[in-house]
Amino acid sequence: MPRHNETVLAGILLSLVVSSVNGFISSPRPTFVNPSKLRTWSAASPDESMEERPRDATEQTSPVEFSSPESELASLRQMLPCSCRSGKYFKSCCQPFVEGGEIPTSPEEVLRARFTAYAQKKVDFIIRTTHETHPEFTLDVDGWRRELTMFIRSVEFETFKIIDSEELEPGSKAAVTWSAEMRVLPDILRPEVVQTKAFTERSILLFDSNADGLGQWYYAGGDEDFEPTNELVRTGPKPPRPRGGGGDDKKVKAKAKVKAKATAGSRR
Repeated sequence: MPRHNETVLAGILLSLVVSSVNGFISSPRPTFVNPSKLRTWSAASPDESMEERPRDATEQTSPVEFSSPESELASLRQMLPCSCRSGKYFKSCCQPFVEGGEIPTSPEEVLRARFTAYAQKKVDFIIRTTHETHPEFTLDVDGWRRELTMFIRSVEFETFKIIDSEELEPGSKAAVTWSAEMRVLPDILRPEVVQTKAFTERSILLFDSNADGLGQWYYAGGDEDFEPTNELVRTGPKPPRPRGGGGDDKKVKAKAKVKAKATAGSRR
């Protein structure tokens, strides 16, 4: 198209846009069209003129559905690494237990899901999986929920690792040794004075009936015959997470080793 024609066409389009905007602004109120006189337009071919046809009474327009920010965030979280550091996605690890109502089938799953619940502030799951013999168990659920919420808000849960698992009584009692790291008062203290603590515990889990009359594993507390540890790891900001993501160190190192071999093979 010649340059002159492009300039003329641009001027025509600009005048149409300005006149439409001015008409909308100067209009004292919106103009509503009688629905019974609505028409849709169709062109049989480029050579034929536009024809008017009445809208079929059975035709319906589907409303446009928008996702809420909460649902978008929930979908995004499902694709993130699980907080228990299993190396799996949240949706295929602890999410079915913490948010979906499914029951963990092993003592290890209970502890992983409980750590995830602490990390993601899912207080009700923590309460549901605590055995009635636990020292902090209470029928005052509202008060219990408030205390848990205050504790969770004061710490930031970082790492979790299962060290050992032992069946003490087949099908009814188990002991699982685990370690975790958490930052204390990260939202209150200055970053340079925030402490990161490492904990090791040997937990006792009991298999008992639940509210639905089915059996499930419950957290009953720490093993009295095991001396738990509480050590200071560092003081100050947490170091950046190594590239490779949320799995265990062994998995990250294994991936790096495979990648290094592949790179060496391609250079040959």
